[in-house]
Parts: sequence; structure tokens; C-alpha cells
Amino acid sequence: MAFNKDFRSNPEFGLFAHRLLEFVCTEYSLDLGEVWTKVSDKTVVQLRKTHRRNQRRADPLSKVKKNRSAYSYFTAHQRKSVVKSNPKATFGDISKLISAKWKKMSNKQKSKYVKLATADKVRYQTECAEVRAAAGLPPVLPAAPRVKKPLTAFFLYQQDVRSRIKTKNPSMKPPQVAKEASRLWKKLTTKQRSKYEKLASADRRRYQLEKAAAEEAAAALAAQSQSGGNNVVAAVASQ
Repeated sequence: MAFNKDFRSNPEFGLFAHRLLEFVCTEYSLDLGEVWTKVSDKTVVQLRKTHRRNQRRADPLSKVKKNRSAYSYFTAHQRKSVVKSNPKATFGDISKLISAKWKKMSNKQKSKYVKLATADKVRYQTECAEVRAAAGLPPVLPAAPRVKKPLTAFFLYQQDVRSRIKTKNPSMKPPQVAKEASRLWKKLTTKQRSKYEKLASADRRRYQLEKAAAEEAAAALAAQSQSGGNNVVAAVASQ
């Protein structure tokens, strides 16, 4: 139990010690559980929980209230009436009923909650920027827009024949369908494959153009974010 004090003050040390003992026990065919009980009365799960809790406490952004989703606002608005209409329903049943109502709503009906979620997201991002600036942390750069990867000629062919294969073999599972498509692909002539190779070539050009545009947009967003971060720093410093 000599290391318990260190484990309590720094659980990261305890996790490192556990990994070290795990290696030693593997090398010398020792029982890790038995060895660990002689080192500490804290389990690895307890150490990890303490470590995560300490990380959250050390993170200045943990004090900022997370933004809510549109569905979260809808749930809060509907729960009271749904519970009143279904007094014997369990918590899980209530959640299912609310979810079913949400799925039946049109985009126009959902727009009220989407607007609330959008406003709350702006609030969250603003507060995070202020906290990061006050803590001397750099602003978070926006991620580059995701671009769909280009499809190969075979993948395009597989999309084309999948429904036909399933119609002829309704009991086939996805891996079997893919295997059958591969078998048929190998039998195609060069002329038959050319159709899909041309489509794949066009999709590669689409990907290159979209990737270049995404990189350009990401650079512009990064510059805008940097400018916004500097503005927040100046505002915090003037207070």
C-alpha cells in the first residue's frame, strides 16, 4: 500500500504504474490482480474515474453550460403534457412517445426548436471563446468542411448491380452480395468496365474541386476565427 498516497494525489501516476505492472506480470507470468492488490487498494476503474474527474475540473471550459439540441427543447416542452396524457407510462415509454411525435413533425413545425438550439449554440460558442481568452488559451480553429471521398469504378458498379443481385437472391446477406458483385465484376470486359471507369474519373475530378474549395473555405474560416479570438481577448482585457 506504499503508493496509495501518490495514487490519491495523482491518479495518472497510478494508471502508469498499472501499465508497468501489467507488462511485468505478462513477462514473468504473474497474476496482475493479485500483484495489484499489494500495491494499491484502488481499482483501475476508480483511478480512471478520478483521473477524468480531475481533468474536467482542470478544464476551464467545463464551467460553460453545454448547448442544447432542438430535440432537447422539444422534449422539455412536450414532457409535461405527454406525462399527463399517459399517467401509467414509464420514463422509457414517455421518451418513446415524445420521439414518435418528433419524427412525425415537419421541418416547418420543428423550426421553432431549431431556432432555439441555434441561438443556444451561439451562446455556448461565445461563452467558450470568452473563457478560452480569459484563460490565455488559443481560439479553436473551425474544422475543414468534409468532402465525400471519390468512388472507385468497382464501387459504382456494385451500387448498380446490388438491387439486381438482391432480387435474384433475396436471402443473401450484405457480405454475400458484395462477393457476388465482385465475381460479376471480374467477368466484365474492358469495354463493359469503361462506363464505370469514366464515372469514377468524373467523381475524382469532383472530389479534387470540392477538396480545393473546402481547403480555401477552411483557411478563410480560420482567419475569421483568429480575428474573432483577438477581438474577444481585447474585450476581456478591457474589463
